[in-house]
Amino acid sequence: MPEKTEADKAVEAAEKAIKETEKLMSGKETKPKPRHVKPVIKKPKKAAVRKKPTGGKKEKQPAETGIIISFRRGRHTQRTNQFLVEVEGVDSRAKAARFVGRKVVWTSPGRKRITGKVSSPHGNSGILRIRFEKGLPGTALTTRVTIR
Repeated sequence: MPEKTEADKAVEAAEKAIKETEKLMSGKETKPKPRHVKPVIKKPKKAAVRKKPTGGKKEKQPAETGIIISFRRGRHTQRTNQFLVEVEGVDSRAKAARFVGRKVVWTSPGRKRITGKVSSPHGNSGILRIRFEKGLPGTALTTRVTIR
């Protein structure tokens, strides 16, 4: 049997690399988490009880939670009453647009509530722009808000 040439060895190495990448790609892909978000321990959700809709009244949408990523800011300025919030499961501008107009509540560790409103989507990756009536403290970053 003749010895393998350098070209044959290179072809085998390339085929092996292709097979390894196909194995990795066939697995379940996950979206990498941003570095600035603290890991959050998920609590099991309680089963929601659906009420029968009555004539003329809209059924309330379930409350969702989001994580405050940062202030809405420019290169030299930051707006202390506007925040960017990431909601789990929202990964496109179209999904984020459904939240526009909904109320947002941030609860401080002392149980004080500050309310705001979803003003618009931010970018194409599903981030929301929130305007609060008062500015939130800097410690509010990476904490949870409730979207109703």
